Amino acid sequence: MMYYRYFKGLFFEYLSIFVLICKGYWILGRRIKTKCGEIDILALRNNCIHIIEVKYRYKEIDAYEALNNRTKKRVMRAFEYWISRNFQYSRYQFKLEYFVWFHYSYVHKIWW
Repeated sequence: MMYYRYFKGLFFEYLSIFVLICKGYWILGRRIKTKCGEIDILALRNNCIHIIEVKYRYKEIDAYEALNNRTKKRVMRAFEYWISRNFQYSRYQFKLEYFVWFHYSYVHKIWW
């Protein structure tokens, strides 16, 4: 059961990457692990780094409940650590976004 969830998560992350590439994003990294947490997708577009969190739940309401302030803080700490190690990207603006997948449809929104 655990492997099923893991591979389902990977599938939706790759599906999100495919959608982002089709929209014109340049993928800087995926599944970036730092001391402070993990970043699902880092993408670049129009001099802006997009930090993207991907969530899949069967019901839409469950997916939005998974996106809370604790998740936002964890992702931002991981990004701050990543940007301190990759200073060539420090001049870019950044946006925290999310992909919410529910029953094979998605919502892509800017979080903060």
